[in-house]
Amino acid sequence: MKKSEYVTYDIGLTAFLVVAGYNIISIKKTEKNISSFQFNGSDSISADILRYYNRNVSVEPVTFLQQIKNLKAMISSGSI
Repeated sequence: MKKSEYVTYDIGLTAFLVVAGYNIISIKKTEKNISSFQFNGSDSISADILRYYNRNVSVEPVTFLQQIKNLKAMISSGSI
């Protein structure tokens, strides 16, 4: 992982970041069926991650849930 990249295994955080406008640059599935999601790193993504974990964000619920479904579908279909 390069210094300017952010990797998470948290599908909820990933869905939030995508809804917030960040692009996933790669998804990798490990041998234990755990997926990692990689984003370009930046000061703004770091700030949004802190806001997410501090429960200081607001997203449209249906969009958020649809994004989780989309991510799960991408993982299970092998289109990653």
